[in-house]
Amino acid sequence: MDLDPARCYGRLSFTVPQPHPPICGTAFEKKILSILEQHGLTEFQAAEKPTIENGFSRLFEFPSLTEFFSTRKALQQDPAWKQVLHHLEEECGASGSTDFRLGNFDIFSTPAGPGETTPAGPGNRLGLWQSFCVRDGLSSASINSVLQDRRGDLWMVTSGGGVCRFDGGQFTNFTTRDGLASTTLWSILEDRNGHLWFGTDDQGVSCYDGQRFVNFTTEDGLAGNGIGAIFEDRDGHLWFTTGYLFGTLKAGMSRFDGSEFTTFTTRDGLADDQILSIAQDRAGHLWFGSLGAGVSRFDGSEFTTFTTRDGLAGDTVTAILEDRRGYLWFATGWLETGKGGVSCFDGEQFTTFTTRDGLADDDILSIAEDQGGRLWFGTYGQGVSCFDGSEFTTFTTQDGLAGNQIWSIFEDRQGHLWFGTQGGGLSRYDGAHCASFTMGDGLADNGVMCIHEDREGGVWFGTWRGACHHDGVGFFCCEELAERNVQTILEDCEGRLWFGTADGEGAICGVGGKRGSGFAQTDLQFTSFTLRDGLAGDSVFAIAEDRNGHLWFGCGGLDQGGICRYDGNTFFRFTSQESLAGKHVNAILEDRSGRIWVASWGGGVSCYDGERCINFTARDGLAWDSILAIAEDRDGNFWFGTFGHGVSRYDGEQFATFTARDGLPSNTITSIIEDDQGHLWFGTYGGGVSRYDGLVFQSFSREDGLIHDAVQDLHQDSCGNIWVATEGGVTRYRPWHTPPSVQVTDLVADRRYRADQGIHLPASQRVITFKFQGCSFTTAPGQMAFVYRLEGHDPDWLVAYSPWVEYQDLELGTYTFHVRAVDRDLNYSEIASVALTIEPDPRLEALTRALSASGSEGEFIGGSDALLQVQHRLAEVAPTDLTILILGETGAGKGLAARTVHRLSRVGDGPFIQVSCGAIPQGLVESELFGHERGAFTGAVSRKLGKVELAAGGTLFLDEIGDLALEAQGKLLRLLEERTFERVGGTKTLVADARVVAATNRDLRKMVAEERFREDLYFRLRPFPVWLPPLRERREDIELLALCFMERMAAHLSKPIERLSPEAMCALQAYDWPGNVRELEHVVQRAVIVCPGPVVRGQDIFLEPDRMDADPSAETLPLEEHERRYIQEVLEKSDWVVSGKKGAATLLGLRESTLRSRMKKLGIERPGK
Repeated sequence: MDLDPARCYGRLSFTVPQPHPPICGTAFEKKILSILEQHGLTEFQAAEKPTIENGFSRLFEFPSLTEFFSTRKALQQDPAWKQVLHHLEEECGASGSTDFRLGNFDIFSTPAGPGETTPAGPGNRLGLWQSFCVRDGLSSASINSVLQDRRGDLWMVTSGGGVCRFDGGQFTNFTTRDGLASTTLWSILEDRNGHLWFGTDDQGVSCYDGQRFVNFTTEDGLAGNGIGAIFEDRDGHLWFTTGYLFGTLKAGMSRFDGSEFTTFTTRDGLADDQILSIAQDRAGHLWFGSLGAGVSRFDGSEFTTFTTRDGLAGDTVTAILEDRRGYLWFATGWLETGKGGVSCFDGEQFTTFTTRDGLADDDILSIAEDQGGRLWFGTYGQGVSCFDGSEFTTFTTQDGLAGNQIWSIFEDRQGHLWFGTQGGGLSRYDGAHCASFTMGDGLADNGVMCIHEDREGGVWFGTWRGACHHDGVGFFCCEELAERNVQTILEDCEGRLWFGTADGEGAICGVGGKRGSGFAQTDLQFTSFTLRDGLAGDSVFAIAEDRNGHLWFGCGGLDQGGICRYDGNTFFRFTSQESLAGKHVNAILEDRSGRIWVASWGGGVSCYDGERCINFTARDGLAWDSILAIAEDRDGNFWFGTFGHGVSRYDGEQFATFTARDGLPSNTITSIIEDDQGHLWFGTYGGGVSRYDGLVFQSFSREDGLIHDAVQDLHQDSCGNIWVATEGGVTRYRPWHTPPSVQVTDLVADRRYRADQGIHLPASQRVITFKFQGCSFTTAPGQMAFVYRLEGHDPDWLVAYSPWVEYQDLELGTYTFHVRAVDRDLNYSEIASVALTIEPDPRLEALTRALSASGSEGEFIGGSDALLQVQHRLAEVAPTDLTILILGETGAGKGLAARTVHRLSRVGDGPFIQVSCGAIPQGLVESELFGHERGAFTGAVSRKLGKVELAAGGTLFLDEIGDLALEAQGKLLRLLEERTFERVGGTKTLVADARVVAATNRDLRKMVAEERFREDLYFRLRPFPVWLPPLRERREDIELLALCFMERMAAHLSKPIERLSPEAMCALQAYDWPGNVRELEHVVQRAVIVCPGPVVRGQDIFLEPDRMDADPSAETLPLEEHERRYIQEVLEKSDWVVSGKKGAATLLGLRESTLRSRMKKLGIERPGK
């Protein structure tokens, strides 16, 4: 069948069950065809042959889905159509029966609609469970099946909400309005071609190839229109289960080979026609779970059925799974009384598990096996049970599950488990990569202060109430250390374990014993060392071993503390009196050079090289003097975690500090480690864990599954797991390595542009915003970081923690914007890009041509922001008929601006009449403006046309309007309001046909207040005011202007002048220019005249002394340098805080983005970064 892929096709179906007589074509034509034609429906193409007995269907073509729905609605509301269908029902005996399909008009094939997209909400987090419901963007709270496609997107089929796609950042919902056959669906499958198949409750199956929906029903050969399960076998055949349980009385199993359907029923040996589940074992056998008749195995030729008589737990089989050992698991018990549970078949016999064995419930709906080999069983109302091979663990809504009725379980490629619930929405479980342990799991106490891995791979935890050991299976506590506040643990080179305590017990050494269950109670022999034995104090907070095998102990307390070195026999003390920075020691580190670094409370950091201590404090650049943690990275940099002031990096020469402003979740850093990828991990107090790769900070907190946000220690074990010790327990975290995705969604300038194509913008578009979106199942949209770069503008990649960035005042040229999303685990997405071209503004080009034509473009030479704003405003207003008021000092270019507006206006070819209002004698103002008749006054010997009439079809420029006499202002007001006037001495009212542009160097508002200028005229003149900045406010233009005037004058005199000397340019830059551009032009002209050589010297520049800088000896700096120094001064006053009420941007009266742009342009960076 040849279908146009761009058009929509609807199918009209008529079906009657046997033994009713079939509907004939004659009845169709006589009773139905005429009505269809009245609605514009002409048959597209009939099926080549009937696909089912006692029925037929017809296809009709539509230009769009909208047109189909509109036509179907009109047809269904047509009384004639209703009457014909009623008569057919009576003839067929179909009244009140659901077996008949008379006049079903549904979508057969259509381009898919876009769906409705909603940003994903935060969901609900409880422990390792994250749940999403309708308020977070789901289309329905009842999730019947879940699947991840080859692109990584998650798809869910729902009851009543259609199909929902989730990419980690947003939900997109598809319904019948997008071409889907139904909004209630039971199953989903992605075939080997990447096509998605959706089984509906009573409308057959929909196939989606990413572009179109094609819907198959009984008219195409399906056994029934209610699809319970979909499966693809190894040969690429698709299997569809049908049955009355899912909305239809048709039943059986249909196999689709890509061209036609083949149906299997009990007549072929199937256990029952109501099939609920399908699986294929490694031998190639297909297994079909039925409703009440057991399970059938199909070897390709015959069926073999197993029931409770053979050992199956129940005869209703809702799910089948083959595990990694090749054993088959069958979920049973649904709708069965006295039966149920899970059966495991090893090929010979069944083994059944029920509630007596620990299963949450005997009514099982779904089964899945995770990457660790654990089996998960979803129940009909009692949550989900996890089976590790020996025991069951059950999770319910009390643990964070969205609902207790689990219809679907799916593990994605990242190891997340997804649970589709009935009425509760969707839940995700992160247990594969994140696990937390508390006292309930065997920890000595929930306040965990330190972590250490011994040489046999066992992990030790020091807590507020003792120490315990984890062997990978369970926790075992040391009774001898019970109630001890263990702050640090170390295993020395001889295998002895050292425990530093903070409750006056000093350091405790454990010798001997094996690493395993029960060793702590019987095998270790403990010895305590205190102040009396030579320790620096009885509270030990840090222990380290140097390359010589010597142990270093950091102590603290109110009256004691410092460090001491132990060689196995004797303790040697170092104290603050011996140049140690402070006596309360929090951390000790031996660097790669063998130096010992000591972190102290309140004293900074001490570095001991074997002979002397060198101390570093805040005076040397350290962020703060209370140091809690030390680490050395692979590049030899040292990192110091402070109390309340972030983390400082020391490269051997200078310090650089990072705080919450740079991305840290908290400024109190309790621990620092470098992992095997070179990433730094910072444990913070109150903010969880932060991870840093040298560019981006990302955080991991309670919202992500961390047991507590008050972190005390970090450790990476030999398996790559990150252990996090907190005041609420310990979390083991296995970082993900699946990258997120990213797309540039919009470019926002004068409007919103699609980012899937090259974008061209005029240079007048001063602010450009790029918007983008990152998606990941591990990282919420609000937690995603981004690195970006505008190629052609940014030399390096920059970091953003919001999904948009802004650029201002881009120069002409071609750019490419690149962005990458960075998820919680510092996985970087592929690069998304969009091309951008900044082109000359055609309006400004027209303005430039107008200036060139006037021959006086000098005043508008330059590239300053102030001048560009003036040019933009003139280009915007020139094509309109608005009255313009140009404001500015003498010599600023008001006349040039007026002529430019005239040339760019629709009357640019007409006359430009200039009136100098201050130069007209007071008694002749009206005559000059409006003209006069012969004899109007003495000396009026003939009629004279005024300036208003002379400007007809052009522009009337009223220069120095502030000098206009008060009595003439009323007449001018009438001209502006009514566009009419009379000549002096005349009675005929004339119509003015001129655009009015006015200019003044006076403060008209002040003149209005002093009653020297009419207020009503003032408001009539300023619909569109344009302020021309004086030259002193755009000093960056002085150099270009001066060179232009120099070249012009040199050419006029035929004088070989090459350049302006630095002294001459400094003199020009230092002057205030009260006469503005006009004065600058005259000064340069004079300098060219008197210059004796090819270079204009400083002494050739003649300027009024009182306009020079007050201090001639003061340093003369370019404006950009003045700006740089001033911005830096304000930043220093604000402690380099840019945003907020007390930030530098607010103090300067700038937008934050503008200040950051100026900082970048001026090369301003925070010291030490």
